[in-house]
Amino acid sequence: MNWSRAKTLFILVFLVLNAFLIMQYYEKKENPPTLTEQTFKSELETNDIEIVYDEIPEETKAHLMTLEMVEFSEEDKSVNKNQNLNKNIEMSQSNTYQEAKSLENPFSFKEKTMETELTTYVNEQLAEGQKFEYWGKSEDGKEVYFVQVLENKLVFPNFNDGVASDPGRITLRVKDNQVTDYERSILGEIKSETEVDIFSAEQALRVVFQKIEEGSKINEIELGYYIQGK
Repeated sequence: MNWSRAKTLFILVFLVLNAFLIMQYYEKKENPPTLTEQTFKSELETNDIEIVYDEIPEETKAHLMTLEMVEFSEEDKSVNKNQNLNKNIEMSQSNTYQEAKSLENPFSFKEKTMETELTTYVNEQLAEGQKFEYWGKSEDGKEVYFVQVLENKLVFPNFNDGVASDPGRITLRVKDNQVTDYERSILGEIKSETEVDIFSAEQALRVVFQKIEEGSKINEIELGYYIQGK
């Protein structure tokens, strides 16, 4: 037997195998595996995750949009009425696309009816307030968020350390069941719009499955927008 040739072939096969494994590694890294229907149901049962909803969204198309930000001016600020605002109006880091105001007379609300009362406050007291819907509170309960609605879909907020920070958001700062000040930014005119393919709701659920806590109950699946850049 020609051992020199056998050694060469062995080295070549070994190199090819290594190359194949490297390709497989990067393919999995770029395209993480999703659960098949059978293993998905099995994993749900194992992790005590219950899916409870009447209808699951069927959309597989959505719009990728480029929008302008609404720029605030002193004239824009004067549109807000009946708020008893003090004269100390701040623009975060000289950012004219973000408005921050303090209330001379804080707005009081009841904990049990917080969502309803604050929704009324935003709709009636803030210009463009009707474009926003209640989202929820920060982890420490010191902020209440309203997010903008585009084409009947919510613009989901991005949270950093439990605090929402994206445009298209109203942040009410609260203390002892009173709104003391607020901050807001508004997404404006749509400059361009392109239809794109998206995951179905079920596919998306499989992709994020590993981030769902054990014992969770999924009550609703909703299609919305998110901010890709600022």
